[in-house]
Amino acid sequence: MGNLMRARKKTLKERTMGLHDEIKKIRKKLKITRKEYAKKLKVTEMYVGALERKSPRGGRTFVPSADLLKRIARIGSTNEMERKALERKLLYEWTMLTIPDEVKPFFEENRGKEEIFLMEG
Repeated sequence: MGNLMRARKKTLKERTMGLHDEIKKIRKKLKITRKEYAKKLKVTEMYVGALERKSPRGGRTFVPSADLLKRIARIGSTNEMERKALERKLLYEWTMLTIPDEVKPFFEENRGKEEIFLMEG
């Protein structure tokens, strides 16, 4: 049972890193500071820092709203097709963090098959 619990915690940590890393990667791609990113997203610089930071062990994980992820996709893309793809990717990672425990096994079984959910639609 202990190994199973460790595996579940590791999975949550990996999922958390995915979303936070994506948010930070977009800012780095834009070559802007956290302050500039915050202004574009209409949030505080401190909140951007919390979104980009992986939570310390046992610490609080900040999960942005779906609306904020859509704004991130909008400013992080150069055209409509790229925006849609980025939005889907961010919303998929967000879903992995926020789905109920009863649904998680389905997503875990299909981990690595994100293209099923990210298809153009």
